[in-house]
Amino acid sequence: MISSTPPFNDGPTGKTEVNKEPPFQTIRVQIEKAGYQIMGQFKPHIWCANHKAYGNVVIKLASTRLQKLQLKQEAEFLTRHQSNHWVPILEYEHYSGVDWAVLPQIDGINLGYFSRKHKLSNKLIRSIERGLLSLHQYGYIHGDINPSNIMVSAEDRAMLIDFGGTMKLNAPYPKYVAGNPKYSRFTHVIADDQYPTIERDWFSLAVTLASCTGSHPFGGNEIDTVIKKGMQPQMTNIPSRYQMILLSGIKART
Repeated sequence: MISSTPPFNDGPTGKTEVNKEPPFQTIRVQIEKAGYQIMGQFKPHIWCANHKAYGNVVIKLASTRLQKLQLKQEAEFLTRHQSNHWVPILEYEHYSGVDWAVLPQIDGINLGYFSRKHKLSNKLIRSIERGLLSLHQYGYIHGDINPSNIMVSAEDRAMLIDFGGTMKLNAPYPKYVAGNPKYSRFTHVIADDQYPTIERDWFSLAVTLASCTGSHPFGGNEIDTVIKKGMQPQMTNIPSRYQMILLSGIKART
């Protein structure tokens, strides 16, 4: 993925000096010429900036073939499909071997950090569910639901981020399938299912909610390992419907 972390302050100061190593130093000059004031970085390939017209933004950079593929996929999805549950793309450019995309910066923190200090309300869970439903209604699954890819803004409103792993429903699996192996099924589900299904996202959300209300239901093990070993989830703090999703999702098919 281009990013498994959200655009937010991730550390004591929140931002660090922008990576000055090639190829990103060259692209920085070009980005600044386009009117962006670079404020810092969240990761070497994820910068925070300010623009007179756009305000605070996140700039995502891609230099490798896989990164470019994922970033282009995210940009195309966000261009074609708008929703209150995710931010639009503002710009997508290419310069000196680097692709870069600009998105509004979300005023919030990711679900993982949020859950350390706050209980997940029913309102917040419903907001996450509405985001997934909206995505599925467009005919896609997110493919990489985990605590870092759900932002929580004011009044327990959830926003989905990082759409580089989206997959079309009723279409063959792509050659590269993105996702966090501790939250997503890979080998087994792809071998068993000809096409991506919405159950993939709901299973990942169930693992996410369990992790954010107590601990990872499988002790932090990768889901493929869980299925192979027949491990049972530990889950006491999530709604019963998500307990059923977890149990159903780890059944190895024969």
